Amino acid sequence: MSYIQIDTSIVKGLHANQAFDINARVGSNLNALLVIPSVQDSQGAIHILRSNENISILPSAVRNATINTDRTEATLNRIFKGMYFILDVTAASGTGGLTPRFCLSDVGHPIFLNPAITPITTIGRHGFLIYPGATLSGDLRQVISMPLPFEWFIQITHLDASNYTYSITGQLML
Repeated sequence: MSYIQIDTSIVKGLHANQAFDINARVGSNLNALLVIPSVQDSQGAIHILRSNENISILPSAVRNATINTDRTEATLNRIFKGMYFILDVTAASGTGGLTPRFCLSDVGHPIFLNPAITPITTIGRHGFLIYPGATLSGDLRQVISMPLPFEWFIQITHLDASNYTYSITGQLML
């Protein structure tokens, strides 16, 4: 017997989170079976996936030392193929510079997936893309042509102790 869980906001006549025998129900009182992609987070909440998803990775703040982004639900990739992220520098010292690195694995033993780039020393929005088969185009600073790994984080290396104000936002892509 095959059981599935149905979101009752979509299919009328079922009790909340009711599992039912699909073989007995399909054709008898359901005209069509609507399948909606979803993902369950570590707290058990189910999130319906509609399309690409915008995420905030690092809030804007003044920083003067290397930082690794936090590992959160947003950085655990369950179904996305890739990601576009923006390093938005709003105040820069003009010295030293910042080098963003996309990392796989845990913070203690990172595996850098992108080679170091020319340090960023000016204000502006700097785009990076991780996606299978992607190539460098437009205003992108760098492309990593591979799938988005399950666990990842971004490291922003400060090449000296001068102050930079920046944030990181991203878009997870199906």
